[in-house]
Amino acid sequence: MNQEIKTLQEYLMAILPYQQRAFAQIHRFGTEHPVLLFRGKKEEQLLCAKIATFAKKNHVLRPISFERERLSFLRRRLGISYSDWDVIALAQHHGIATRFLDWTSNSMTALWFALGMENGSYAETGASEVWLLETTESDFDIPDDEKSPVPDHKGSKTVIFEPRQIDCRMSAQDSYLMRQVYEHPNPDDYKNLGIRPVEENPTFAERIHRIRITDNNSTRSHLLVELAEYGYDTSHILPDSNDSKNNCWDRIRKECDDLVRYFK
Repeated sequence: MNQEIKTLQEYLMAILPYQQRAFAQIHRFGTEHPVLLFRGKKEEQLLCAKIATFAKKNHVLRPISFERERLSFLRRRLGISYSDWDVIALAQHHGIATRFLDWTSNSMTALWFALGMENGSYAETGASEVWLLETTESDFDIPDDEKSPVPDHKGSKTVIFEPRQIDCRMSAQDSYLMRQVYEHPNPDDYKNLGIRPVEENPTFAERIHRIRITDNNSTRSHLLVELAEYGYDTSHILPDSNDSKNNCWDRIRKECDDLVRYFK
């Protein structure tokens, strides 16, 4: 979509055609999952799991082994009460780079994230965007504790799952996670393994749409005020933002990233 969103009303009107199509699909076929998912982000960020960018930036030669070691480390750090899928979901929601990409079934939550940033004051400058994904039932999967959330790149596929509501952020953000996969035609060439952005994946290419949000600072601030009037602010979307336990996650994130030195 070429329109640049400047007001909340414009945003709601922009997503309305997709919602109408989603309602028609639900009425005709029924569904067990959301027919529309949303993701808000900065314009320059890739629509791609952070682990891919992190691995490339740090010249990781064995990205899958590195990722599995991080999962093992997190498992030891968080204890045995969580499944591997729970550990990955918790890590993702507390800023640790994984092969999962956050989505939400709530369009307002996505807009808030588009206007905000991962760390810092949620009134950042610069253009941003909201992506909409029209889903099908085959996009979704149920986490299987017998299978690792970090599979080998051969024979795996991109899937979406709803994490168990074990963390207040997941509940507040109406969270869904998309597990992306490493791809390369030569299975022995680990140096060039990569994760392609969602919009370049032919599975989703015809079902994914972008809405651009203005980069005008005062307009963006006004949009945040509008969202807050409907209850979408930091205290709602990040209900534990002032919790001292988050300092623990800062340490875990650094320890996780330090493992990279063994995989260069």
